[in-house]
Amino acid sequence: MLLEFTMNKCKDESDLIMFSPKISELVMKIEKVVTSAHRLENNMGELLDKMAAMQLGEEIVQLISTGITDYTQKIIALVPEENKAQVKEIMESELIDTIATGLAQTIGAFGEVA
Repeated sequence: MLLEFTMNKCKDESDLIMFSPKISELVMKIEKVVTSAHRLENNMGELLDKMAAMQLGEEIVQLISTGITDYTQKIIALVPEENKAQVKEIMESELIDTIATGLAQTIGAFGEVA
């Protein structure tokens, strides 16, 4: 949060240059904390294995798919009748396919990292 606060204070390039030592220091501290936390999680067996990551991903996709379907129906209900069929086709096929493909790629990469 401190890094975000510091970055938000930078309104132009001169501010960024002025704050760069502080930003660098904060980034190094964050890196140390993340490394230590990762080491601790690994020692405690708290890291997700590949199967757990894939299962989590599937659950997330299911939740998002349900939400997308609900919102898609609400949006289609608001569209004028003469455009409803076209909007429905786009929303129910192209949009969901695009989101599902993006999610699958992200989850697949997440599973590879795990």
